[in-house]
Amino acid sequence: MKKIMIDTNIFDKLIQDSFFPDIWQSLEARLLCFVTTEIQEEEINNISDSRRKKLLQSIPRQVIPLAINNIDEVEKHLNDRLIAETAVQHCDLFVTEDRQLQEWYQAHFPNHQSWNYQEFIVWFLNEVYPLI
Repeated sequence: MKKIMIDTNIFDKLIQDSFFPDIWQSLEARLLCFVTTEIQEEEINNISDSRRKKLLQSIPRQVIPLAINNIDEVEKHLNDRLIAETAVQHCDLFVTEDRQLQEWYQAHFPNHQSWNYQEFIVWFLNEVYPLI
């Protein structure tokens, strides 16, 4: 099972994608495991559109504690970097639409994969979809 940290901006892409039912099925079949931190969960809880919030909250995922031991500087985008650091320590892949964050991630953790949503979907269709 591949553990995938999904950034908050990926949730909306998921629920709008025609492959969402297939992704959901792969989560239920434990072919994938979506991972989030308290930061993403708080951002979802702060959504005012109750229908959208309920749909996002229903996506199966594992919430894990933040990894803060390797962040040694206070930065403007600290929450994003904490999520990325946690992905490095606990996940196989980090998926985000935040281009700046993805560039930072790849510069600091070159041995770890970070994809945008389109790259994730291409991988999903080639590697996971045939298994469901």
